[in-house]
Amino acid sequence: MDTSSFISSCSAHLESLIIQAPSDFECHKEEAVQTFHKTDLYISLSHPTFGQSYPLNLVPNKGIYCTSILTRVPNPDYKESDGKTDDLSTLISKSNVSKFKSEWSLGLAVVSEDKEVLSSLSQSEIDEVLPQPPSELTHPLSLYKEIKSTTAFTTTSLLPTPTFDGSILTTKHTSISQKLEYPVPSSPSSWTCLHSPSSYKNDGNLWLNLSDGYLAGGRKNWDGSGGTGGGMIHYESEKALGRLKPLSVKITTLNAELKGVDCFSYDEDDMVNIPNLREMLDNLGIDYANLNKTAKTTAELEVELNLSYDFSAITEEGSSLVPVSGPGLIGLKNMGNSCYLASVSQLILSGNVEEIWRRYGKVEIRKEGMMSSDIVTQVRKVVNCFKEGYTSEGYTGAVGDDDDPRGQVLPTMFKKSIAGKHEEFNTGQQQDAVEWFRWFLERVSEAEEEEVKVKGLFGFEMEQRNVCVEDKTVRYKKSEDNCLVLNVPKEKIVYEEEEREEKKMKVEGEEKKKPTGKVSIYDCLDHLTQPSHNPDHLWEHNNSRGTTSTLGVKTFPKYLPLQVQRYEIDEATYMPKKLEVDVDVPETLELEKYRAKRPDGDVEAPDSAPADVAPAQFVPNEAALQQLMGMGFQRNGCVRALLNTGNSDADSAMNWVFAHMEDANFNSELSPSELSPSSTSDGPTSMDVDVDEAAVASLVANLGMFTAEQVRPVLAHVNGAQDRAADWLFSHMDSLDADIAALAAAPAAASSSSSPSGSDVQVVSDGQGVYDLIGFVSHIGPNTGSGHYVCHLKKDGKWVIFNDDKVALSVKPPKTKGFLYLFVRRDGGVEGW
Repeated sequence: MDTSSFISSCSAHLESLIIQAPSDFECHKEEAVQTFHKTDLYISLSHPTFGQSYPLNLVPNKGIYCTSILTRVPNPDYKESDGKTDDLSTLISKSNVSKFKSEWSLGLAVVSEDKEVLSSLSQSEIDEVLPQPPSELTHPLSLYKEIKSTTAFTTTSLLPTPTFDGSILTTKHTSISQKLEYPVPSSPSSWTCLHSPSSYKNDGNLWLNLSDGYLAGGRKNWDGSGGTGGGMIHYESEKALGRLKPLSVKITTLNAELKGVDCFSYDEDDMVNIPNLREMLDNLGIDYANLNKTAKTTAELEVELNLSYDFSAITEEGSSLVPVSGPGLIGLKNMGNSCYLASVSQLILSGNVEEIWRRYGKVEIRKEGMMSSDIVTQVRKVVNCFKEGYTSEGYTGAVGDDDDPRGQVLPTMFKKSIAGKHEEFNTGQQQDAVEWFRWFLERVSEAEEEEVKVKGLFGFEMEQRNVCVEDKTVRYKKSEDNCLVLNVPKEKIVYEEEEREEKKMKVEGEEKKKPTGKVSIYDCLDHLTQPSHNPDHLWEHNNSRGTTSTLGVKTFPKYLPLQVQRYEIDEATYMPKKLEVDVDVPETLELEKYRAKRPDGDVEAPDSAPADVAPAQFVPNEAALQQLMGMGFQRNGCVRALLNTGNSDADSAMNWVFAHMEDANFNSELSPSELSPSSTSDGPTSMDVDVDEAAVASLVANLGMFTAEQVRPVLAHVNGAQDRAADWLFSHMDSLDADIAALAAAPAAASSSSSPSGSDVQVVSDGQGVYDLIGFVSHIGPNTGSGHYVCHLKKDGKWVIFNDDKVALSVKPPKTKGFLYLFVRRDGGVEGW
């Protein structure tokens, strides 16, 4: 095309162009905003869709477009792995490089109202006229140059680049006081932990303090193994003396180039990047030039730990799986630790929830706003991809072909739109699939214009029946949720006798793995709905304490998500650990027996106390009080400790004392309101929420620094998940009392810690509690923030496995390994859809 012909075609459209690109415009050069079809893209240069990219058949209006032409070329970075290196992260990064890559060349085109390209200029033709462009082309060429120069929003920059060591931030301690007080032996064979030299085994987990040269073992791992913790103890003891020594380096990862070195900041409690590490090592006289890396980095150890798990238990490796494709059978390419997103998306967007397909299974052009971040557009984009079976225009290869980018469904815009400003989901790290499920429902429902929201399909009510121990009066409390969380009752776990014996045997000098226990899903449901006793709940109408509570399901939704809480707090490490148990889940679930009941004859308790009844005063446990005072603490502080720990025993109160002895009011006189607490708010207090008291006791005992009154509302807030409750408590240490007070004053609706605040769960249907299993997400790994997620769906009576972008008929669906199950009610649909 010659320049004059292009000028002639442009002339009628120049006035429709904006004067210049917005300063923060997003140019999507490699992904269409409304489809996953991998074809040549047309990028609108007209307001209000500037920067948006479309296949030619979906361009929203006539005008001038910047074109992005797709070609497939060999990837020079691709190398066959020989499998001989010990560097696991290098092996995996090599395996993620495809043989081919896509390249995009830019040009300009004029498109007619009938979606016909009237004229165009290629990149080479534009380059010829760019030095001295004709005046008529100045406007579109200036926009073209902005698009060509921008690095914003290519396929690879939509999301943070996932790394094995997380998002390493630069430390704030780039300038520290340094004085070598503990000379480091020149021979690595002489290195040991200065804190525990007699007990330290030289396993390479040694950390060098960059302030004074103190060499000590690292902290223990999540499973209790690992170092002595000497480095942290040294930091804490020095800090107590007013000497801040925040930075350390894993000495066994040092090398001449200082590449891949582990650095940690005790003060920032995280792995960090130290830009002047070389200077700091030189100041201490560390001869790193002659050192070689002899131990794996923390990142490599994490990868190795993940790889050591038997993922075949959920991915069905070793079985002869038949690949399938077509509508409802499309996989999603892993963007790096995104299997949690893919598995949940398959579970609820791949057609088994028919109402979502009806609502979102259509393409509509949004005339305003950035569609790359428009939630409705991006959900529609994924659903249409699933619904049409990804019939990519111009592509005849296999969907999911790792060697051809045209066969990959990479949901980058989808993730970005749903994640929003969420600080965790916006990273490239693994996340909890159930957290993402809850967050997805809230974000999509907020964006929908329809009266009946997506979350209503899954919403249900729970009802708690509270009975006063003193006079047997009753009070009912309702809550709403969109995922039924079940804890596993340990007392119901069954281990076969032969497995008990095998646990004691040794094979090739190594003790066999602890056998997997078995429990029924009905045991978990029985545990949820069995009566529990809360001795601390105050009944205002008669000033008595003590409640017996029973929980039941008040309404049964069309689709019931059910989470099996497989994680608990390890008593040794205070970290989440996985409960190795198989849960027997039938494909038909009978739940009517768990419906909330209101027996005849119930007498509801009055809302407030009679005017002539004085508030009951707190009477401390005298034996525990004397024991505490015998340790040298004043009476007021001891009474306050017993008041805040349920008045049970001295040990629990002592933990509270150690945590609060520096409080300004620790030894002050207790006020009458403190000694005579009452529930005056409309909502439940911290002692008036529905939680598993066994879980409360477990967290209080294991964490050792929180009271039952602090733990209860947090457990209710995170739906009974002990690992998430512990994480919440530790992450709110700076304003714990105020944050807990806010939770305690909130309505007693079960909610997710990551859900947008102030959002309510919509309940739109009820029916008979008879359900069929239609899908489940499984997880293998030490905790929900690592490992791997896989989805299994029932399609036309057959089970199908969705392992990221690999889709195949399932041979043996691991129903006992599920983390999140999805059931559909047998008796009909939902109004409003």
